[in-house]
Amino acid sequence: MDAVVEPIERLVAALKEFVGESPVRLLSVVTSGALRMAALEQIAAAEHHSANQSPFFVLEAPVETDDDGWETRAEELRLDVDELRTGLAAAGLPAPGVWPAVRGQPGLARFGLELGEALHRLSAPLDGLMIVLAPAWVRDAKRWAADVQALVTRPELAKARFVVVDLEVPVCAPAVAALGAVATSVDARVSDAAASDDLAAMGAGMASAPAGATGPRRAGMAGPDVAPPPRADAGVTPAPGAVEAGLVEAGVPPAYARAEPMQELRGLIFAAAGAMKEGRTEEAVGKQRAARDLCVAQGLTREAIVMTGILGGYLLQGGAARPAHGVFGEAQRAAVAAGHADLAVQMLLASASALTILGEHDDAAVAYADAGQLGAHAGHPILAIEAFRMCGQLLAARKRTTEAASAWRRALSVAEQATPEEQQASSAPQAARALAALCRKHGLVAQADSLEAQAASLSAGADGGGEP
Repeated sequence: MDAVVEPIERLVAALKEFVGESPVRLLSVVTSGALRMAALEQIAAAEHHSANQSPFFVLEAPVETDDDGWETRAEELRLDVDELRTGLAAAGLPAPGVWPAVRGQPGLARFGLELGEALHRLSAPLDGLMIVLAPAWVRDAKRWAADVQALVTRPELAKARFVVVDLEVPVCAPAVAALGAVATSVDARVSDAAASDDLAAMGAGMASAPAGATGPRRAGMAGPDVAPPPRADAGVTPAPGAVEAGLVEAGVPPAYARAEPMQELRGLIFAAAGAMKEGRTEEAVGKQRAARDLCVAQGLTREAIVMTGILGGYLLQGGAARPAHGVFGEAQRAAVAAGHADLAVQMLLASASALTILGEHDDAAVAYADAGQLGAHAGHPILAIEAFRMCGQLLAARKRTTEAASAWRRALSVAEQATPEEQQASSAPQAARALAALCRKHGLVAQADSLEAQAASLSAGADGGGEP
């Protein structure tokens, strides 16, 4: 779809120019939430550009109204340098020396000093560092733009270059304007108009596809208005009901063999998504509810739960948080009844998000904790870790630090039992770093150091070990 491809192509072109011998120090990227991971992957891939001699460090700590995140980024920077040091030493290359952690300085000042120490210790062939600042969210836009501008203008950080990733809104535009020739920007957002056109065309294609259509035509692509004739070498056509019986025997819902309902379902899903993209929430909710009801009628139990979750998401996006919470609860109960624990956890997480938006933070924390417990007992560690981490984050924001620490410890306890692949895919490192920051704030230096080492191990998919 051009609507998705074109912004990524713009980002790739901007990165190619920026990573070369350009005098530009800051590349400001604004992208859509749906493209965030794809954008970060492209940015990380730019590290391997032939003209680049700078390691890339990606820092994702959010910007809160009461916490600018620079303390967390300073800790992440030290961990990244530790990993770089280990990798260079293993390759027989000069590695940056170790320096004592900077203490007694406010967040941004400490980050700048830590970055300066890292730059001072780099040796050829490395030439500076590329710092990718990609906060998960920004609650204080004015402060964030000012902080970015301050970093770029510090002379002792001249060997550092910066890529800043903003979501949906170009938060750093004031910094780009103030910095002049040493800053540039790229818009890597999905065009609403282009996305709507793509979805509309695909939905219309699905609706017009004839019964029995196959391949791209069934998915809404261009093609004839009649189904293709049977191939001469297609073999014997199965007797009516034989395919469905085979699916039942294999444990697959027989509805998947019914072409017309499945085609109708795809059309409803795309129509709902298209309406939501264009802001027609009522229409989107109606289409999505019809998709859910069709799944129920066809005996697609798991799919009906998923469709209900999407319905709740549309309500939430449309500002109807209370009805959305009710829909998520309905989906969660259906998932429990059907034995789909993973979906039950996801619906609890969605319920907690709705409660947070409603300002019912105590109930939201309970929902996150319940999701974590269910995920841990049902063998879904990635979901459990995320639930406990979010529970801790919410409690910490409410200044309930003891309970927050307990939730983060639960996340790490689950992570210790997970596979290396699950550890890497989870948010356990973020939980470890958050708990480390809390320990350090209260003078528990040894515990904080242990947790930071555990975060590094979890990021690498190794055994985290060590209870704080």
